[in-house]
Amino acid sequence: MVYNSHMQVERRDLSRVEHELYFKKWCKDNGVERFLFDGDDTVWVTVEIFRKFMDECCGYLEANAPVMTRQQWRAGMQRVNDALFESHGVNPKRWEGVMAGLAAENGLTETVRSGATEILMQIYKTPPKFLEGSEEGLAFVRDTGIPFGIVTHANEEWTRRKFGWLGLNRFMKWEDVYMVDENGHKTAEEWKEAMKYFGVAPRNCAVVGDSPRSDINPAHEAGVEHCFLIRNGNAIWSIHNQPVDQKTIEIANLGGLIGLGEEHLKF
Repeated sequence: MVYNSHMQVERRDLSRVEHELYFKKWCKDNGVERFLFDGDDTVWVTVEIFRKFMDECCGYLEANAPVMTRQQWRAGMQRVNDALFESHGVNPKRWEGVMAGLAAENGLTETVRSGATEILMQIYKTPPKFLEGSEEGLAFVRDTGIPFGIVTHANEEWTRRKFGWLGLNRFMKWEDVYMVDENGHKTAEEWKEAMKYFGVAPRNCAVVGDSPRSDINPAHEAGVEHCFLIRNGNAIWSIHNQPVDQKTIEIANLGGLIGLGEEHLKF
């Protein structure tokens, strides 16, 4: 282990079997019976998809409603989107509200508003990629026999698409995915409901996520002692960025879990 602003996991040059043994020993020593992973931008990457189509949409608006530059449209879209996230969660219909707000503010025609909305809805038709290290990490945890599941904020239709696109059945069953209400937020109560679904007490659960607001802090509030924050250099949405407890362990991706438990080497 090394220490920075938060604890971080480092991997050493050990055999696969040694890594598995140390990992299982860490779980046993800490009473961890199950890992729960956030999905978007923890296991797979969606922020790049969102930003791609938001940028395309702003380019379309600049060309078809030149009252503002692409950058100005982008700032306005982010402002309205952040506000609607508070009231609408991650429901894809939120984008209709975003464009309705921008249309009202800037006098957009129905044709331009509809065209812009169609571009944004391509977000949910685009297959995501695994975050680097995710496949390695999922396979490792699977092979250790320690149960795990995914807790996602997305709706069932989009989650099923991602499950199929990524071939997640190589690592888990569909029943190992828990979906939080897309119209709400991943609060401490929602994390407790997820743990209830998986039949694990908070003290026996470890949580991995990229969002301090939606994953780490509410999981801690729910009673989870062992939380892992994904820090990989990808800029998260500003509304998710909050300080986290110093006990939080930072990892670049799920592959970072492979080094868990190596503090036992000092003995």
